[in-house]
Amino acid sequence: MNARPIICLLTDFGLQDVYVGVMKTVIARIAPEAICVDLTHEIPPGDIRAGAFALWQTAGPGRLPLGTTVLAVVDPGVGTNRKAVVVDLGSHTYVGPDNGLVSYLLSEPIRAYELPLPSRASQTFHGRDVFAPAAAHLAAGAAMTDLGAPVKELVRLPAQHFELSQTGARAEVLHVDRFGNAVTGIALAYQGETVDVRGFTGGAGARWPVSRLEVVLDNGKHAPLRGTYGDVADGAVLAYLGSCGLLEIGIRNGNASEILGLHHGSGVTLQLV
Repeated sequence: MNARPIICLLTDFGLQDVYVGVMKTVIARIAPEAICVDLTHEIPPGDIRAGAFALWQTAGPGRLPLGTTVLAVVDPGVGTNRKAVVVDLGSHTYVGPDNGLVSYLLSEPIRAYELPLPSRASQTFHGRDVFAPAAAHLAAGAAMTDLGAPVKELVRLPAQHFELSQTGARAEVLHVDRFGNAVTGIALAYQGETVDVRGFTGGAGARWPVSRLEVVLDNGKHAPLRGTYGDVADGAVLAYLGSCGLLEIGIRNGNASEILGLHHGSGVTLQLV
């Protein structure tokens, strides 16, 4: 017996209104066997960058079942000439606006298709009238080639800042979670007493001794590298490897964003000492 198809939803709709529920009813009508999984509906309204990073967080190796369809709608350009697309990302498929949401997951060559707009599609709710039906048809067994015409290029967000030198790596805070932890664009992979360091979307990296590294914020504050919150005293600052493989800054039982003034774009340096 085949496993039931999975559709993961990510939007900036929130849950106060009926928008998410309406999309799920569209899916249920077309693909009643599909399992709908809510990744989040709390992306800040219209924040494409935040949506793109959230997709990257959830779509890493082994995080989504093979064949998952990801329905992502953060779409401040709805009703304009921006394309509606379906994109083959290898282990899973993305359905949503072509506005950069999928930037951090793209590799070459691109395999994407433009979705036609139904004649009766709302100018302001393509989530219901374009994206949810397309995702449901994919879950029900349709091929991407059946849904639209090939697209050669997709919109991409500007690259996130990452600088690697002989003395360290510098990046920015990409996200602040609800606990106030600041997630940076520095990817870490521990190898015993050393750690591999690179930007979160890949590229050139370096391997350095863990014992020689410390984290310095742009405000001059220092954060020691530790394993987890319990490795420091209550209220102390620390840097650690987060669950998505990125360097994070936190405070044990405290809000690092508020106390340290960290926000999206704040500079962070992992430096050799």
